[in-house]
Amino acid sequence: MLNIQITKKLNTHTLTFAGQFKQQFTGIMGSSGGGKTTLLRLIAGLTAPDSGTIAFDKTTWYDANGRINLPPGQRPVGFMFQDLALFPNLTANKNINFYQRLRLYHQKEPITPEKKQQLLETLEITPFLNESVQRLSGGQRQRVALCRALVQQPRLLLLDEPFTGLDDRLRLKTIALTQKALAQTKTQVIIVSHRRDEVTAFTDDIYELA
Repeated sequence: MLNIQITKKLNTHTLTFAGQFKQQFTGIMGSSGGGKTTLLRLIAGLTAPDSGTIAFDKTTWYDANGRINLPPGQRPVGFMFQDLALFPNLTANKNINFYQRLRLYHQKEPITPEKKQQLLETLEITPFLNESVQRLSGGQRQRVALCRALVQQPRLLLLDEPFTGLDDRLRLKTIALTQKALAQTKTQVIIVSHRRDEVTAFTDDIYELA
């Protein structure tokens, strides 16, 4: 379970958030500039809060008073960025394998070849596995980014506007494939989106940021 109670000064206002994430899937919605992406970055350790605490299960990740701030590599978090952050000069397979080598600290073993193959097949990546990501469609790139996050076997997965930029047909297909892939894991998932239908495809447990 993820527990958060933080403040962070933004350009136009101060983000104040307190919540407990108990379900496997939780959504975060809000207006543009409201701090949705910032909140994910605070959870991942990419940005530090100004005050408060962040704890996952029995481990404190951030405590302003206790001067605790675990670096990203010590938090069992996978992050699918809104811009995907893929290496455009590499193939889909090399993008996935690059992050597979960067195992999280809690992992005793890397993902097994069988589990990886199952993930590739579930997300329908196998047909274009050796294609440069520059040549892939938006939906294909999104699935590569999701696979890259999942091969790290995170305990918490952060999805930042994971279906943005897709037309309705690709968006619905990508949502369905994402649901199928996540159903095979016990990973806790936080999904950020400005579209309610995208969030409710996964959960009715939603936090609204002002």
